[in-house]
Amino acid sequence: METTASINAQLPTLDNKSMGKHNFSIPQRVALWQAYNKRCAISGEPIFFDQLHIDHILPEKLLNNPEELEHLKVNYGLREDFDINSYYNWLPVKIKINLQKGGLIYSESNPRYYL
Repeated sequence: METTASINAQLPTLDNKSMGKHNFSIPQRVALWQAYNKRCAISGEPIFFDQLHIDHILPEKLLNNPEELEHLKVNYGLREDFDINSYYNWLPVKIKINLQKGGLIYSESNPRYYL
């Protein structure tokens, strides 16, 4: 079990820029990590804080395609004010899983489950 001291010791090594356009704050990362009991939302495996990536359920690339984003919001029954960069659209995942997914959109049943 990681202690606050062991988490704090890892903080200076984090590189938010390698995780995409949105720069996640440390409190955002810790909140998601703890909300999912320090486990990957996809694999269910434990994640050490320094192995944590934050995945967008609906990818950030949709910000460059508002028509597709609006279509998905309607299709998934999301609110008009749904924000790509909000806790509702973020999952804590292992680095390998996030890098494999890239900007792909999950199959339809997966976003419906999480969103």
